[in-house]
Amino acid sequence: MPSLIEKHYAELWDTYDGMVRRIMRDETALDLKTKELIAIIISIINRCETCIDYHVKRALDAGAKEEEIVGAISILMLMRGFPEEVWSRKAVIKALRHWQKINGDDEEKE
Repeated sequence: MPSLIEKHYAELWDTYDGMVRRIMRDETALDLKTKELIAIIISIINRCETCIDYHVKRALDAGAKEEEIVGAISILMLMRGFPEEVWSRKAVIKALRHWQKINGDDEEKE
């Protein structure tokens, strides 16, 4: 089902979707895993749990390990401070556990 933007502003949506494809999916100087790690950090900054869930899955699909996601968050902590870590920890762990359960990897790491 198309979103309201897609329905009412098809040309605008097509332009946006094309930009997403070119930046996130096409080969550029950054590989997909790196792009998704960056997207996770931006999603945390924006406090968008839906975005975090989406980008954690894409990062895992691109080969990111839990340790790499946590490593990226450590850079966020350095740049934004401890309060960001407290909030992001819950959101990212929730997304990681969700996708690990779906993928059949129920081994939890702390």
